[in-house]
Amino acid sequence: MAGPPTVSRRVGENTWRLPVDAFWQSHRSAAAHYSDLVRRAVAGTPGLSGSPVVWDLYGGAGLFSAAVLEAAPRAQVTIVESSRASLDAAGTALDLGPGVVPVGARVETFLDRTGGGPDRNGEPDLVILDPPRGGAGIDVMTALAGGTASRIIHVGCDPASLARDVGVLVAAGWTLADLQGVAAFPATHHVEGLAVLDSPRVL
Repeated sequence: MAGPPTVSRRVGENTWRLPVDAFWQSHRSAAAHYSDLVRRAVAGTPGLSGSPVVWDLYGGAGLFSAAVLEAAPRAQVTIVESSRASLDAAGTALDLGPGVVPVGARVETFLDRTGGGPDRNGEPDLVILDPPRGGAGIDVMTALAGGTASRIIHVGCDPASLARDVGVLVAAGWTLADLQGVAAFPATHHVEGLAVLDSPRVL
């Protein structure tokens, strides 16, 4: 391997310095596109308070945490990510203050610690998750269905696993407010997607 150990990526007002083997969106426009979709979904959350509690699960380098803070600057954001290098990149990009808490753990471990519901910041008003291709899975989605107050934003990189995860929420009474396909790999059959679901408690 030749070249520097890190690369720089900029979205909005934030710049990430990432290890070359860290995860980032493959399509050069995807990070900005997903960030914009998430920001708008956060801003449109029904009954969103001025200081919402937000969980950014499978949070990577904090791309979606940055989008949350653009939509709700006083949000209390917890980034959950198992990669230490990604969390370090998030800290550099977001200049972590008291409103952003990085948690180095697998999502399943984090949910076990919090009982699948409130953490020390209280029940999350909003959850964003961007799991790997296999999706979050039934157990994670069941926990989130019962422990999230208002809205779940699911960024899925495989239609089948996204459909399964969304199905868990719909079966629990959640409403699919928006579903968008994203051609992140043009000229291939592959389609990613973003699903926005609202809790039955806010309807």
